[in-house]
Amino acid sequence: MKKILFVIFLLSLTTLSAQKEANFWYFGENAALNFNSGAPVPHGSETDNKLDTFEGCSTFSDADGNLLFYIGAPDQDANNLTVWNRNNDPMPFTDVANGGTLLNGDASSSQSALTVPAPGQPNIYYIFTVGAPSSNNQGFWYYTLDMSADGGLGDIVAGPVALNNNAFPDVNHVEWTEKVTAVRGDECNTFWVISYARGNFYSHKVTSTGVDATPVVSNLGNTSYNNSTFPNFQNDLDPRGYLKVSPDGSTIVSANMSSGTFLFDFDDVSGRVSNPRELNVDNRFSYGVEFSPSSDVLYVSTGNFLNSPEFLFQYDLTQPTITDINNSRFTVFNYFNSRGAVQLGPDNKIYWTSSGSQFISVVNNPNELGADSNYSHQTVDVGVDRQATQGLPPFLSSLLLPIEITDSDNNQVINNLSLEYCTGSDKTIVPEAVAGTNITYEWSFNDGTTTSIVATTQNLVLTNLALTDAGLYSLKITLTDACGIVTTLQGQFTIQVFEAAAATQPVDIIYCDADNDGFNTFDLETLKDAEILNGLDAATFEVSYFTSMTDAVGNTGAITIPYTNPTAFSNQTIYARVMNRNAPTACFDITSFTLAVTGLPVPIQPTDYEICDDANDGDDTNGFIQS
Repeated sequence: MKKILFVIFLLSLTTLSAQKEANFWYFGENAALNFNSGAPVPHGSETDNKLDTFEGCSTFSDADGNLLFYIGAPDQDANNLTVWNRNNDPMPFTDVANGGTLLNGDASSSQSALTVPAPGQPNIYYIFTVGAPSSNNQGFWYYTLDMSADGGLGDIVAGPVALNNNAFPDVNHVEWTEKVTAVRGDECNTFWVISYARGNFYSHKVTSTGVDATPVVSNLGNTSYNNSTFPNFQNDLDPRGYLKVSPDGSTIVSANMSSGTFLFDFDDVSGRVSNPRELNVDNRFSYGVEFSPSSDVLYVSTGNFLNSPEFLFQYDLTQPTITDINNSRFTVFNYFNSRGAVQLGPDNKIYWTSSGSQFISVVNNPNELGADSNYSHQTVDVGVDRQATQGLPPFLSSLLLPIEITDSDNNQVINNLSLEYCTGSDKTIVPEAVAGTNITYEWSFNDGTTTSIVATTQNLVLTNLALTDAGLYSLKITLTDACGIVTTLQGQFTIQVFEAAAATQPVDIIYCDADNDGFNTFDLETLKDAEILNGLDAATFEVSYFTSMTDAVGNTGAITIPYTNPTAFSNQTIYARVMNRNAPTACFDITSFTLAVTGLPVPIQPTDYEICDDANDGDDTNGFIQS
């Protein structure tokens, strides 16, 4: 990580649980996902979710992962937004000025709503909304929601407060974009909420005293940027598309459909945006953007309307220049669909919506580059009789910054991965270093039936793994950070344990070639499998043969059986790899033997001998004389 954020969520001055505020997702046509089990599963029934929104939406849960409320449109043609409580009833808010119960915003706005908790004020949340030019209600507003109102079901108690008026007093020509994002500030008990319009970024500071209506303005639409270096970066950037800030608060990315996709630096001390750089998306319409949990890898989705070519690109942000970043671009997947949002989940995976489908896609290892990111197409079910559309709920990006957990053997970050280990193995699992006081560590293990605490040390040391050690391991770190906030950081991973492989070295094969051509064909499986397995169950373990140790280790280029030696009268080393069929990559062992093909021995003509019987008794035991 570029910078560790120790306060994941500043709801109150009590102990907090990281990430669970993002555990419910309501989006699309009555689609709902619940992440509380660790993986997303469809939630409730079709009638449990009243939201039917074309694009933007917002959902928020409490620190224990209990749904609080969700925000969106009741139908895809709505020009305003509704807030539903956990019972799926609209909050009784009445906008006195506008004479209704709906919030400013739009079902056709990319990021129509975003929720930010009020620092140091339990039960208070700020809801930021943006409209859409398509319905002529462009703008940027916020509302105050109090969860203690309406008997604990929550209600809007203040708003709307128009934030766009400070920038453009002429409300008939606000020309605001459909973008809003937020991240924790460097200063204790602060957030930055960021939006964009007319070449300027507007950063509003949120503190324990409320939302500062006077923004920090970063003017990037002036002549120093609007030139040939950035020909698409203009005051009239396409308002459609997502705006995201990285979990570590250092970088912003803006997708602007028909007018370019840009990276920026963000200063979480001052709230300023700077250093625009254009990403190469092959002149495609970019729409969704998202950072990996490490903030080092960026994903951009492109697309326009239904049945248009849609791409998911990946960029390596650790590269030193924008040219290098663009050269690192990798196409994760492409197909014909529509534009779709990408969103980081509380399980540290990135999800890509598919418009008009009951299934959405997932990038399982978004911190990894290229094919190692492990993309899975349309494998996440959003619920029977429900469909995804173009939007997914955005979250305060600081909520989605995990505590990294690493396998010390290979320095692999293993958060939310399912790992394959072998019986008898020793493993040391190391969490990322944290700063603070009163730091405690608690490792727990769930075998699928019960949960127990297995260690209270910083590192988790697992020795002589057994089959019974398979299950879910969770880490909870509690500390008091520099802001005096008692904070809980969490991470988890899963272990699968398989029986270890053992390869017994067999005797060499020395073959005398009867036809004397120097070649022979061998059924190595029949000749050597049983000897190499040496009692291991052949239903669990298999043997493969290779001509090099490199191939044997990589399990590539296995010998085809039957095998003919390639060189006449040759000696060669054959490598035998024994592997557990259920974990062939993790649990294997290698041995070797010599395969030699020799010719038949050549008879030697003996030398004639003449026996001299010096005793003249016919007895030859007394000696002989070579003739």
